Amino acid sequence: MLSTSHMTTLPPVTPPAPVVDHRASTLTVTRDAFKFTKTTDTQTASVVVKDTAGNTMDGVSVTFQVLNPSGSGVSSSATPQYVTRTTANGGKASTTITSSSDAGDFPVVAAISGTDISGSRTQKAPFVAAVATLTITPESRPADNSTAHTAEVTLKTDTGVLVPGRKVSFGLFANNSTTVAAATGDARLVGATTLTTGVSGAGTGKASIQITAGTAGSYPVSATLDDLPKYAVAGSKTVRAVFHKATLAVSATHTVDKTQVAPGGTFTYTLTATNTGNMAAGNPMLTFAVPKGLKVLSRTPTDGFMLNSTTNVATWYPGNLTGGASAQATITVQADTPGSYVSQITGLADTNPAKTWCTVADRAACAPDRTVVVTDPNAVGSSELTVTPGVKLADGKETHVVTATVRNAQGQGATGQTIRFSVVDLDGKAVDFVTLEPTTGVTPSTGTVETRVKTTVPGDYRVVATYGAGLPVGVGSVPVEFTLVSGTYSTLTVSEGIVDADGTTPHFATVKLRDTKNRPILNQPVELSVTTAQGAPATMVTIGGGSTHVSSSSADFEIPLTTNVAGKYPMTASVDFGKPVTPVGNQIAEFGPKKVYTGVSITHEPSVTEVEVGETFTYTLTVTNDTDTTTDYIEARFLIANFLTKGVIAYEKVVSGAGYMKSGSWWIDNPDLKPGESRTVVLQVKAVKAGSVTSKVTHLGEVTLGTRWCTTGAEPGCGSPKTVRVIEKPVLDIVCPVTPSESGILAFSGQGVPSTAAKVLLYVKTGDAQTPKFWAEATITGSGANRSWSFTNTTPLAQGKYSFTVRWVDAQGKESEDSAVSCDVGVVSPLQVTGTKVVENFPGQSQWVSTGDPADWLITATAGPTTQPISGGLQGTLVPGKPYTIGEQLRVSPAPNLSARLYAQKGTPRCVDGAGTALPAAIFDAQTGTITLDATGGTIVPGPLACSITNQTANVSFVTRGAGGQTKAPSVDWSLQLAHTDPAFGLTLDDVTFVSKALPATYKVAASVPAGAGVVGYDRLKSGVAGCQAAAANDPASAPTICWEPAGSGTVLAAAAIPQGHHTVFRVNWVAGGDLPALPLTGGLGSWQFLVSGAAVLLIASVAYAVRTRRLAGPRIRRGSPSL
Repeated sequence: MLSTSHMTTLPPVTPPAPVVDHRASTLTVTRDAFKFTKTTDTQTASVVVKDTAGNTMDGVSVTFQVLNPSGSGVSSSATPQYVTRTTANGGKASTTITSSSDAGDFPVVAAISGTDISGSRTQKAPFVAAVATLTITPESRPADNSTAHTAEVTLKTDTGVLVPGRKVSFGLFANNSTTVAAATGDARLVGATTLTTGVSGAGTGKASIQITAGTAGSYPVSATLDDLPKYAVAGSKTVRAVFHKATLAVSATHTVDKTQVAPGGTFTYTLTATNTGNMAAGNPMLTFAVPKGLKVLSRTPTDGFMLNSTTNVATWYPGNLTGGASAQATITVQADTPGSYVSQITGLADTNPAKTWCTVADRAACAPDRTVVVTDPNAVGSSELTVTPGVKLADGKETHVVTATVRNAQGQGATGQTIRFSVVDLDGKAVDFVTLEPTTGVTPSTGTVETRVKTTVPGDYRVVATYGAGLPVGVGSVPVEFTLVSGTYSTLTVSEGIVDADGTTPHFATVKLRDTKNRPILNQPVELSVTTAQGAPATMVTIGGGSTHVSSSSADFEIPLTTNVAGKYPMTASVDFGKPVTPVGNQIAEFGPKKVYTGVSITHEPSVTEVEVGETFTYTLTVTNDTDTTTDYIEARFLIANFLTKGVIAYEKVVSGAGYMKSGSWWIDNPDLKPGESRTVVLQVKAVKAGSVTSKVTHLGEVTLGTRWCTTGAEPGCGSPKTVRVIEKPVLDIVCPVTPSESGILAFSGQGVPSTAAKVLLYVKTGDAQTPKFWAEATITGSGANRSWSFTNTTPLAQGKYSFTVRWVDAQGKESEDSAVSCDVGVVSPLQVTGTKVVENFPGQSQWVSTGDPADWLITATAGPTTQPISGGLQGTLVPGKPYTIGEQLRVSPAPNLSARLYAQKGTPRCVDGAGTALPAAIFDAQTGTITLDATGGTIVPGPLACSITNQTANVSFVTRGAGGQTKAPSVDWSLQLAHTDPAFGLTLDDVTFVSKALPATYKVAASVPAGAGVVGYDRLKSGVAGCQAAAANDPASAPTICWEPAGSGTVLAAAAIPQGHHTVFRVNWVAGGDLPALPLTGGLGSWQFLVSGAAVLLIASVAYAVRTRRLAGPRIRRGSPSL
């Protein structure tokens, strides 16, 4: 036994003092979105201090500081700038923060012994400033004590967020005053004047009040923020409610759709009431007198529109009419008795307020009246007798037409009137050598009868027409005159002189036709004949147009005569069956032998042989007398018709000399041309279009003696024909720059600059513009046929679509056409693109399943074999014109979460431009996910681009239910296998992992059950039913019976769909068997070992399950017995 006297007592052990863990200690700051500066609003900064063992520490001093929003230095606006608090009650300490002036996110620092704890500087206290605006409805309102203005205050934060639940007080001042309150009788605010800004919907952050007035004026409106007194409301006292004097004025009119009808006809009156004032007419009433004798067929509207059948007065109440409003009503009537029917509005008044505008005695506001005439088809009114104008030939063929018209009292044709015609001479005696066809006639509905008058005896007559009991039609009679062609007054003249017998040069016979009173007469045939000097028919003379001519458009006309046989040929003419036409002057057409003359000549020279379209040039004609005698009167014809009519050139003017244009030729008259003398004429023409033109002189002769030096242009005396070629102004070629261009610096060039070109100009059309504009002047180099041009801009062009052409300019400043080729260039730049992966949750998502990590995927942009990653802080470059497919792939390093493979893309990729606007379809095909930037520059989008792809998984879980029992979570030995066509995506759920993410797809489902139990079928939790998805997310076993629907009977579901964005819950229905083997009922190889008794039990249970599912599918639900 040991003696205690020799033992030493040890001192007690003192545990080490706790040490603050600055990382485990945390700072948090409240972030109420509506804490305002300049108020007592506060945010709270709180800390929890822990030691290195994870225990909270009381009694620790914590220093709080609030920094400027930029993070630099202590804030002078926010408080506290510096304060110390001691932790207590579980290591906690806190302080409140306010801001006296500045708005923003103020970083908060919490430090212990000078060292920041976790959350310092990243935790921030937000404060906002208030921005309030007062507005009012703009239009003036009537001062009627009811029509209101609406004043509205909109309250936002300085970041643009609408602020709900803040008090606003409104005030109203007297007319044009901001110090004196408005008298209630003049204007007033309707209802409570202190309101609260709205908290939901379109009214969020807004407070509004109505203002009415009884006196016209301009009333300033004020608004103050009761909760934020240091903030002014913009517009307060400057916004005004303007009211004008209220007026009440209603007018009424009526129209009718017809002014004349036949007996039995119908017509419609339209009544219109209009409020021409600015006050509402509360209950106007209009009375309308329907003319007596008219039968009312219908009226609209039927409400508020009544008809007194005794007085035939209609009363119409149009209803409330606001200022400027109108209303209409109609009455359709039938008139059976001929006569004149006058309608009128007889009254217009209002009872609210009481006002009368129209009475029977004073109808100014309801005028005018309307008149409808019902015609009498048998009454006779006016009549008229007319005849065709002019003189007719007394040939028994030409007719005058006499028309008799009889009208009824309404001015319409009178039907059934007998018209009688007769003819008399100027003494009133009847004549029988004038024919009338017919002599009588009965008027049809037009009231008109015609007769035709003809005779063979010339003279003046009158046609008489009567109707009824000998009443005259119109003036009673009309004159008709018949005449004959007179050979005495008609004349024939043949041109004088000797004409060459060349078959071309003509004599002209001029015939003038006259009647017996020496008046021009048309449409008469003339017979012409030509004989030889011996009196035989001159068949060698050609009469232009043949021997018979008809004076169709003029009583005076010319006939050409030509021959190839020289001689004198007398000519005669006759009219009216052989009457000779009186010869006047010469009657003989004399033709001389065709001669060839020399001694006088003419030449002509064009100033150019080739000319460009648009240029002018001249022809110089020179007549020279090479004889030894003076010519008396030289005449020359220069033919330009052959090229004028082709439109190649156009005559402009005479530069010098004299002459005139006639029949497409230029005629030159040169009187008294002396021996050796020359005369010239210069004509200016303009080249109009490309082509070749030939000019020639066709005639040169002496008028007085009839001498001809040339007549057809073939003789040397007329000179040779001349040809001028008109060409298009040449256009330049252009060598285009490479497109698209990133730099906007473009190089142009071209060859073949004409020697006459003084400048080369570039023109451009920008975008879809139709008209080119001058862009730049190019540099010309080289000489002769080797001249070329070039231009390169130094200032880059902006992005866009351009079309360039080139022109050259001559020394006179005339520009050529645009180059045949245009250079279409797109100036475009590559754009940067970034990608974002979005992992989207869904209703009913299980709380036991984690949310996917977007970092598991890379968003990519692929063009051909090249793939660019564009997410996770990376960006790609898109080159215009090249298609890029936006896609995704799982990241390689670090390896992604295993569950990432169970997500599928939802919808199509979404891409926006730098302004956040969705890319147009021309740029982005969402179905294929392909971006192709426009290389033409036609569609420019701002960068950088941002694309996102959304992925979503599905959830699957299972519960169990014994026959007649409760639904329960799976227990030990329960599992559910979901087989996918790709084994990599197959799943197995059990009592531990009873819920999982799943790739949206179709699976084969089979359950494994404990020994002694057998599967008889499956149910599925309904989707889209209130409460069912909530159960899926939290506790599927708690879902009520109504949430379940049959999924299939038997042991296996061959094809069960697990859709994306849904939580699919299977319920395995089972029964207990007699001697069932402890094998999984999966339909596998072991299932053949069931005992017969066990198989029988399963068969009975499956039948019972099928009956139960039919009952569950019906309108009634029966609950089973308690769980086994």
